[in-house]
Amino acid sequence: MNCPLCGGTAKGIGEKNGYPMARCRDCAHLFAARHPAPEQLAEHYRRYAYEENDLESVSPFVRGRLDEISAGFDPFRRSGRLLEIGFGAGAMLRAAQERGWDVHGVEASDLAAEQARKNGFKKALKADFLEADYPDGHFDVVVAIELLEHVTAPAAFLRQAARVLAPGGLLYMTTPNGAG
Repeated sequence: MNCPLCGGTAKGIGEKNGYPMARCRDCAHLFAARHPAPEQLAEHYRRYAYEENDLESVSPFVRGRLDEISAGFDPFRRSGRLLEIGFGAGAMLRAAQERGWDVHGVEASDLAAEQARKNGFKKALKADFLEADYPDGHFDVVVAIELLEHVTAPAAFLRQAARVLAPGGLLYMTTPNGAG
């Protein structure tokens, strides 16, 4: 099997929640070797409880950490536009907006996008990021927190992120530690 990130050779390493897992021998990318069907993903996003995991449920510790992270974006500010991909309840959008960023978000969940707009994030879209029609070089900062491990085409995702990112901009991403 080939790695979806670098194309290298991957080896099966077990199973998680009914999905076979693999690790690339070349780049060490850990990934699900089989993905949920599109209708399964749609059902998950339809019923995910964003109304229960809302902005007010964010702990003071996490909120403080997001404030620190968003402060680190300031040196990259040119146009003032920031995009978060997969924003969930919108905690990072809020932290960045409070620092004066013009926040945009794209999310796979109708419910999350609807809730974000109710929370004042007018530029929150329900869309597939790979199909989103953002202009080239439009954003100073592109954020994807704990997201890349959910993407079925990570190389295409990174190309799209690079396309919408302004020259000299920042792509801020985090992923979980598979060995944690």
